[in-house]
Amino acid sequence: MKSLLRLCVCFGGGLLLSLLVPGTMMFAGAFGPLAGWLGSGEPLAGLLLWGLPDGFWRALSGVEEARRNLQVRSFLAFCLAILQPALLLAALAFRWSRPR
Repeated sequence: MKSLLRLCVCFGGGLLLSLLVPGTMMFAGAFGPLAGWLGSGEPLAGLLLWGLPDGFWRALSGVEEARRNLQVRSFLAFCLAILQPALLLAALAFRWSRPR
């Protein structure tokens, strides 16, 4: 139970950091690296859109033919781009906070 709580806290911290960094980059005017970072979610988004059935995406988004909808693809890519560093930071923090 302690490990699950520790993992949730680590993931929450990683998610908070991965949401604060793009906002800071936007205020600093660093749009080039930000576009590269947000573009990192595109390949996985495409794979998920084509790998999971249409009924799943229709139930989740309410959009017919969600695989071909650019707004659904863009939002999914954004979510995955934010989630990637959050998971990495959570894994590092979880490993580093291991009880001795």
